[in-house]
Amino acid sequence: VRLVRMPANAGKAAALNAGLAAARGTVVVCSDGDSRLDRLAVSRLVAHFADPEVGAVAGRIVPEEGPGLLGAWQTIEYIFGQAIVKEAQVGAGGSVLLGPGPVTAFRRDTLLALGGFTDRTLAEDFDATLAVLAHGRRVAYEPAAVAYTDVPRDWRTLCRQRLRWSRGHLQVF
Repeated sequence: VRLVRMPANAGKAAALNAGLAAARGTVVVCSDGDSRLDRLAVSRLVAHFADPEVGAVAGRIVPEEGPGLLGAWQTIEYIFGQAIVKEAQVGAGGSVLLGPGPVTAFRRDTLLALGGFTDRTLAEDFDATLAVLAHGRRVAYEPAAVAYTDVPRDWRTLCRQRLRWSRGHLQVF
């Protein structure tokens, strides 16, 4: 593990690219500031890179449940959107289409060939995942590689987050 300090907030893509530039291994694991990786997440992600076709591996996000109905709704949403959909994509013989920001590993040489992460969208994780696929690599899914993530605790914050995600995904498309 290497700590990379940024002199100023230049955005997530810049921070990820600084980490990519400092990395020396063949695999780079990305996470978010509001998430924490399970102690076995990295080893479970890395195991998939024995397959030379794999360019990235998406893990599973588990929400730190918020209060009441809002928390319960987000837990159900994450189970469906982050777990069941990815299982279906892989089970259908395809590739995962979105490696989530809180827990995705990338083959370092693939990211370097792509020019790293871009700041052209609000969804750098989705953008990078599709770029890996366009580069001819597969994106695997490892449900045992877990990231626990904070979720919005009020409706206003949830709406702002989802609006940002929606805009980012439209930018990627």
